[in-house]
Amino acid sequence: MLTMRHFIFLAILAACSVASAADSRLTMENYNKITPGASLGFVYGCLGKESTVSSQKGKKKSLVWKQGNVTIRVSFENDKVVSKSQMGVK
Repeated sequence: MLTMRHFIFLAILAACSVASAADSRLTMENYNKITPGASLGFVYGCLGKESTVSSQKGKKKSLVWKQGNVTIRVSFENDKVVSKSQMGVK
C-alpha cells in the first residue's frame, strides 16, 4: 500500500521525468520548475543527485549539478530553495 510520502515522491518524479534515462536532467525545463521554497526532495526529483556540495554551514547549503558545459547551482536553507543560478543550460 502506498503511503502519502510514496505518492508525493512518485508525483515529483513524474513531474520532472525526462523522455529517456540517457537524456540529461539538466534542462531549462527542469531548471524553471525549481522555485524558491521548493524542497530538496523536489529538486532531486528534477535534477537527480548533485555533482558536488559546494558549501554547507549549519542549515544552509549550496549544491551543484554539472554535466559537460552545463552547471546548475541551488542554494538551500532548512532544505528549501532560497536561490538558484545556471550556466549553459538550454
